[in-house]
Amino acid sequence: MSHRPRMYIAGPMAGYEGNNFEAFSAACKHLRDVHPQVEFVSPHEIEHANPEDYCAVMKADFRVLLTCDSIVLLDEWHQSKGAMQELSLARWSGMKVFRYNTTEGLTRA
Repeated sequence: MSHRPRMYIAGPMAGYEGNNFEAFSAACKHLRDVHPQVEFVSPHEIEHANPEDYCAVMKADFRVLLTCDSIVLLDEWHQSKGAMQELSLARWSGMKVFRYNTTEGLTRA
């Protein structure tokens, strides 16, 4: 049985209208349409018991991230403290790193 790759999507949320869910949702839809063989995991789809508790949210997101093979960085990821922490954990654990934008699609970083 072959392993279905899992890719975690990271990007800015805090300070964006609606926590930038629109950008995450659009990226997920496009990536899932173009790469149906890959399971894309997005923090905007993770249920959080207390979404106002930043530390608890990040711990939950880290647990999900660690079940993935790769991380995908959305535009402006570098402006997000959370995305930078997620990238650090992904690199530490040996994950592949990709970037995504609507112009170029998914590219290896």
